Amino acid sequence: MTNDPEIEGLRAEAEAEAAGDEYVPLGAGVGVSNKGPSAAPSDAGFLKGVFKMTFDAIAKRAGDHWKLSEDELSNLSEAAAPVINRYVPAVLDKYGAEIMLAYTVGMIVIPRLTHVEKVEVQEAA
Repeated sequence: MTNDPEIEGLRAEAEAEAAGDEYVPLGAGVGVSNKGPSAAPSDAGFLKGVFKMTFDAIAKRAGDHWKLSEDELSNLSEAAAPVINRYVPAVLDKYGAEIMLAYTVGMIVIPRLTHVEKVEVQEAA
């Protein structure tokens, strides 16, 4: 045992996690009263932003025909929201923050990896 409240908090979280099956990210909530925002995409507005970012990134590499119009974004988001809300909440409640981090990192890293592959092909030619 130490006198450091942060270490004791981490130890208590690890013990609680080992005792149960609920996943809690190590260090989450230590020293703060709010563990962070929910990542649950419960409305079409949130999904519209996700779809826009995704299809805009695809369009940069595959052509402007991949960009979605406002109507397409609205229709896709409104159709997807009830399906996601029906099947995905349990996963998002447990791993929502991790999923959003992986998505964001992917949106940043994948274009750079694609660029590296193009440069290597051009150098080989």
